[in-house]
Amino acid sequence: MIDARIAALLDRLAGAIVEYPAHAVSRVPAFALGTAFFPVGAGLVDPAGPLPDDAIMIVAHVFDAPSVAYVFGEGGGSERIAGNRTWRGLLALLERADVDPRRCFLTNAYMGAKVGAPCGPVGGGRAYRAACEAFLGEQVRVVRPRVVATLGRPAALALRAASADLTRRWAGVARLADLDCEPARMLQRDVAFADVVVPRVVALGHTCSWTSRRLYAGELGAKADAALLHDAAADVTPSATRHSPS
Repeated sequence: MIDARIAALLDRLAGAIVEYPAHAVSRVPAFALGTAFFPVGAGLVDPAGPLPDDAIMIVAHVFDAPSVAYVFGEGGGSERIAGNRTWRGLLALLERADVDPRRCFLTNAYMGAKVGAPCGPVGGGRAYRAACEAFLGEQVRVVRPRVVATLGRPAALALRAASADLTRRWAGVARLADLDCEPARMLQRDVAFADVVVPRVVALGHTCSWTSRRLYAGELGAKADAALLHDAAADVTPSATRHSPS
């Protein structure tokens, strides 16, 4: 049985993203019971475990079609972990930041599976992207994470679009380099997503391609991002109260 909040997200996803533009994005064919980012799986490293009350929500960009095909084929319901650059970089980041992977909810800003080249911006038109960005805000409101950490520019800009508060705070940000030398803007405190306030929001580089220009706490690149995530996670007191989907 999956966590109630994950089940609530799956139910709401069906109504939130009604149409997937076939030339750019395909609908995820099923729900995988192994380890996989949401919406392909539950977004938990241990898919049988609960979603923690002090969850760190990790937001990547979008699944690509070959990765989804692997999950429902050779992967037997799980993503390729060993040898996967995103997973290898993510697990290294969490270890450096002293964050237990089981504390994380792993999701994507854009739903479905990107058609064509795995890298690059997702197409599909403004209506599709806007629906996904609105649903990203819904993910935040249902999960109620203690920290939201984006991986890469597209995820950061999608999260900004999901919050009027963050839109104001990250005004003028077109790329992660715009934040690289501004620690106060990289790590935001008490960010409102409608009626839910997230204690910490942080924009990290993508685990496949960290920028070496990022500077934080005397560290550069990947080490700077690890220090950012560590500070975001350590600055929050876990709640003893479990949240139910609203």
